[in-house]
Amino acid sequence: MRKALVLVALAATALAQGLVLTHLWSATRVALPLAVAVSEEGSVLVADTAMGRGGSAVLFSPDGLAVASFFYAEGVGSADYRNGTFAFVTLGGRAVFLSPEGDVLRTVRVSPDAALGIALGPSGFVVCRSACEAYSGSQLVWRAEVSSAGKPAWGRYVYVPTPWGVEALDPETGERLFTVAPGPAKAVAACGDAVAVASDKVRIYSVAKGFPQLVGEADLRAEDLAFYEDCNVLLAATGKGLAALDRNGRVLSTAEVGPAVRVSWAGDYVAVAAFDGAETVSLYKALLPHGTPKARYALNFREVGAEAVTPLTYPSPNGTVFVLARSGGALEVWTLLNGTIIGKVEVPPDFGVIPDTRTGQAALLGERLLAVFNGTLYAIYGNETEALMRLSAQSPYSRFLKIGDEIYAVSVNVTAKNATCTFTALGGGSRSYSLPVGERAMIVVDFLDAKGCAAIWSEGPGEVSYSYSADAGKGTGKLRCAGAVSLSALFAEVGEGESRPYVYCFKPGIGSEGEVLLYDMAGGRALKAPTPPRALPVATNVGDYLGEGYYGDVATLIADGNKYSLVVLSTSNITQRFDFGEVGRTFVYVSGLALHEGYVKNVVGLGNLTGLEIDVSTNVGTLKFAIRGVTLLPSWMSVLLTLTEGKMCYTAALNPLGAGRAYLATACLPR
Repeated sequence: MRKALVLVALAATALAQGLVLTHLWSATRVALPLAVAVSEEGSVLVADTAMGRGGSAVLFSPDGLAVASFFYAEGVGSADYRNGTFAFVTLGGRAVFLSPEGDVLRTVRVSPDAALGIALGPSGFVVCRSACEAYSGSQLVWRAEVSSAGKPAWGRYVYVPTPWGVEALDPETGERLFTVAPGPAKAVAACGDAVAVASDKVRIYSVAKGFPQLVGEADLRAEDLAFYEDCNVLLAATGKGLAALDRNGRVLSTAEVGPAVRVSWAGDYVAVAAFDGAETVSLYKALLPHGTPKARYALNFREVGAEAVTPLTYPSPNGTVFVLARSGGALEVWTLLNGTIIGKVEVPPDFGVIPDTRTGQAALLGERLLAVFNGTLYAIYGNETEALMRLSAQSPYSRFLKIGDEIYAVSVNVTAKNATCTFTALGGGSRSYSLPVGERAMIVVDFLDAKGCAAIWSEGPGEVSYSYSADAGKGTGKLRCAGAVSLSALFAEVGEGESRPYVYCFKPGIGSEGEVLLYDMAGGRALKAPTPPRALPVATNVGDYLGEGYYGDVATLIADGNKYSLVVLSTSNITQRFDFGEVGRTFVYVSGLALHEGYVKNVVGLGNLTGLEIDVSTNVGTLKFAIRGVTLLPSWMSVLLTLTEGKMCYTAALNPLGAGRAYLATACLPR
């Protein structure tokens, strides 16, 4: 009988949902578990020792049947799995590779003084004991002397736990690069730029900048660690059970699965080896209630009689959707209710909407769209428009904002040496912020919390002056940002409702890494994130892309030729990069909001539109879509969506290049 085991949520926020584990099978052996590895299909390899009488490696099928067993009198070390291949190492110097069905694929002789821990990499494997050796196929690539190494991990670098610390080695040469964490470590896990170390606590580091940066820790003693495939959730085997942590070290949930000492996680499966006088190996089906959806969502398009359409909102709870259409040379805002057009309003060329970061779409007032044109804010629904308020000062920096339930008209008055930003609420009341400015200053207002105004201007090549007036204080200063191709001021939060002004500077690399620089005007702190050589910025936005609970993530979409990535630098100095791969001129752009792994996140992603089934890489994983109702031509497609607890609601527009006709799809589907 299968039973559902729900990890009890410990995090204070109501969004921190527990991981659900469904028990599939268990097997008990008189042995001490040394390592466990699981495949995406649910096959499990366990390496253990028969209490000093040799060692074994046993492979179980997804149904719990032992399909292969190997015994070695000299004993075995650890085991690993990657890309369809299992591996274990014997203490006598054999690295044995198995298929998920139990077939021996090959055996590679390694030095006995390196035969204890094994880690599979993208192009080979590494074994470690008192030395580490890396192999490509059966060829030795490099050897590095270490001391009493435990099971290594292979992420961006090769990580080796020793009694003196976790060392990072270059996977190509074996050169020692840096120490991730000092002191003895029981276990290390790696995924992308993330590294987790189990010692007196569980500590999580980012090496995105080429050196270790502590981003989170949990007061847990763990025997083993395993990352989920997207690198954002970590499982810790604590000797008493399991604990799930996020990248910041927040304990999301715990589960009583027995005295777990070894854990492995691949796809939808978690394997656990527990020890309480005997070894119990168990397999669980794992479900992150709000993880990346596995389903391929069908987008049912229909031609709508327009030359081009752009989604403005995803479906509201009652099914209302707004899109911008170009029809007969005119711009129109269409209102749809449950997929049917119920009204159209023609708008002038200066039409704009108010971006709402908190909902990931254009701002709404109830069920009405907030639109701006002719210096006036309107509410649109169906065929009706209502003027709400007008800007008192017409300048390039004046605008409307919607923050929570309040709407503001922000007027910016600029003189030769000063600027005044006035926030006037639709519901009544106003507040002003004054600051000195230089010639040709760029002025920004706090669009997140309406708590200030900031400016930057150039004092010469590479020299940036800034000023700010905000609830966070007042001040001026200078900053050097030589070689910048993108320079601006922005506001980002350091906590919920706590916005601060920053200077944003993008410096491309020429033959080396480039850099995103975020300078805290009020705090005088510089935050940096590396970018690939030759990459240039495409767009920059502020939101909550990492699920920190506030809008402190500055996300830069970058391009290196046709290769696109999203570099996120948070005000808490966390860096993460999401690679979207090569994207051509027929593409898909995805944006919106998602409840993902327990946290609400802004979403952005890019993919290629080269077939009727498309996979789009995003910061919340790969989203899959199927195009229906249209014969695909070279096109660009935009999808605006929200992923809630039980469903995915979307508005998608498909615009064939040069065809003069557009297609629209909108619906809510089960998540």
